[in-house]
Amino acid sequence: MDCGVWVAQWMIREHLEILFQHVNNATRMRLAVDLVTKSYNELAEDAVAKAFRHWQRIAI
Repeated sequence: MDCGVWVAQWMIREHLEILFQHVNNATRMRLAVDLVTKSYNELAEDAVAKAFRHWQRIAI
């Protein structure tokens, strides 16, 4: 299984493994941001550009 898929499944199923989890939501968000924005993601530039445009649009 691809590690990104495994991580996504882990993030989705967190409520099922409550007894074994010691990870907070900030850690999950940091992991998600890293998966989207790091250089190993071929779509990183596009995702960041779209996020920036969205942020500019809602900040007005």
